[in-house]
Amino acid sequence: MDDEVERQAAMPAAEVPPMTWYRLLWGRPRFILALLLFMVSVILYGWLHYLDAKSAIYDELDSRLARAAKSSWFVIGDAFHDRVQSHPLTPEEDMANIKTLSKMANDLQVKYIYSMILDQRRVVRFTSSSATEEELRSGDKLTRFMDPYEGMPSLMQAFATQKTVVDTGTPDQWGVSRSIFIPYTTKAGLTYVLGADLEVSGIEETSRESAYKEFWYFFFVMLSGLPLLILYQRELATHNNELRQINSHLGDVVQEKTTELLSHISTDSLTKLPNRYRLHADLSERNFHALVLLNIDDFKEINDFFGVATADSLLQQVALWMKDLELDPYRVSGDEFAFLIAKPVSREEIQHRVQTILALLSDKVFVVDGNPITLTMTAGVSMAPDKALTRADIALHRGKETRKSIAFYDESENIEERFKINMAVSALVKSALANNRIRCHYQPILHCATGKVDKYEALVRVVDERGNITPPYDFLGIVQHTKLYPYITQEVVWQACNLFASREETVSINLSARDIRDPVTEEKILETLEKTGVGPRVIFEIIESEGVENFDRMSAFIKRVKALGAKIAIDDFGTGYSNFENVLKLEVDYIKIDGSLISEIDVNPRHRIVVETIVAFAHHTGAETVAEFVTSESILQTVKKLGITYAQGFHIGRPAQL
Repeated sequence: MDDEVERQAAMPAAEVPPMTWYRLLWGRPRFILALLLFMVSVILYGWLHYLDAKSAIYDELDSRLARAAKSSWFVIGDAFHDRVQSHPLTPEEDMANIKTLSKMANDLQVKYIYSMILDQRRVVRFTSSSATEEELRSGDKLTRFMDPYEGMPSLMQAFATQKTVVDTGTPDQWGVSRSIFIPYTTKAGLTYVLGADLEVSGIEETSRESAYKEFWYFFFVMLSGLPLLILYQRELATHNNELRQINSHLGDVVQEKTTELLSHISTDSLTKLPNRYRLHADLSERNFHALVLLNIDDFKEINDFFGVATADSLLQQVALWMKDLELDPYRVSGDEFAFLIAKPVSREEIQHRVQTILALLSDKVFVVDGNPITLTMTAGVSMAPDKALTRADIALHRGKETRKSIAFYDESENIEERFKINMAVSALVKSALANNRIRCHYQPILHCATGKVDKYEALVRVVDERGNITPPYDFLGIVQHTKLYPYITQEVVWQACNLFASREETVSINLSARDIRDPVTEEKILETLEKTGVGPRVIFEIIESEGVENFDRMSAFIKRVKALGAKIAIDDFGTGYSNFENVLKLEVDYIKIDGSLISEIDVNPRHRIVVETIVAFAHHTGAETVAEFVTSESILQTVKKLGITYAQGFHIGRPAQL
């Protein structure tokens, strides 16, 4: 027995039977337990590192979502939501917003950026949303202004708690996304949520694949022994460091893109001035005493006459001129600039300062492509921080209407309420122009000698979506200073000329001085006359005072339309001071006697004397006369006795469609 033991002890280790090593290994339980604990610790350590890396990825994704949603505030923040509550976006404005947000989403590497509100029925509605490249290309499945959305619990939680909420993957109609919802409340009390989405399906799939790889890798390490576990631990640390470096680089790239995008969003591309979005932000963040809006007068005429390139160059020069004055200006829109007055000063001091700026501008000669151009501006001033931009804009429009170079917003004048009405009327007219709801009604004009109607006056009407008709005195005065006005004139001329091309009567069409000053409208009128061939049966009515104020331009226009056979009438003649000499120079064919004289001509001797003078003057010049406001048989008989050629009024006939 002893010999056998000694013989086995003397055998080389390579010759020891496998069962002997098995028994030796299991004969040492403490060693085995320690080895197992070490293996489990290494595996657990690796798994925790995997979870930590995954958590870091999601933290970076959440940070990216938050940056995207917060960046969108400059485009669809408080000012945007206050504005769309009173003036809903048009389809064109909504599409422009979609494209801006889509570019932002692409630059910030998120799937969607959007904003939502709760309406009065607690229904979640989109106020804006980006779109994917495929959605923009096809035009399908675009999320439009005020589209409803079946709000998920996390979104409703954000509305209810007014706190930021991250949704980790609740499915909806766009699939499964990781989303962030950040609530805001405007000064007007409207609560809205800015949101951003990221596609998570790929991330989850990658995480699962990584988990499987980790499991099998650790299993192989367990079989390979402790040396390989040590190597794995070192490799894992290397990979974790690389992942942290990638995450850090990604954060730097996103931050750089965010800064670049915010600079692009808040800077006007033409003038390099801060733009409307930057102004909105500064109005919310900075302390100021007054906001001044400056609008270039008659800039559309400059644009039409010299062309877009010259007009753009002129705007750049105006921007540099304002910067040289150290106004820190903003370019708010096409021909509109703004600046802030920071220190508290009196209204008189503000007026003096703005008047000085306007005087300097009127003395300044801008030279563009060899063309000397002088400008004037109208200023609107708001001295209240609340709704400053809206109120300065209201004051600016008020200045345009009253032809004052400087207008202050005054709450006592109830301007804001009138401005809302004006905006509603402008929206009605804009919709009517876009949807062919401009109509012409025609009022008959009686030939006093023959007793026949051989002329009509075209009078414009606007029809709303329900078929309700709005007469001209309810909208023309409001839109005459807007960009819509020329389109109304062009539509009326086109409708009237096309209708009377197939009739025997003559049609009379009203034109304002603005219509004749506008080169585009003038060319449209001449083009329509040529195409329809109805020139000899068209009369253009112009107001005498406007003809005098713009005599050279008016005279040139009259020559061009008369060359095509058209006639000219002076409208509202006899009101205030009438200049007979200028009427002679214009070589008019008809004189329309103002209705204020005709309406009492059968009972007021003084009015009769004035009318007799006008009729005598017309007979001497060869012009025919038209009496307006003939509302009774008594007036009609008096008109005939005075030798007036034509009669027009409700007694003859009311305006109606033909």
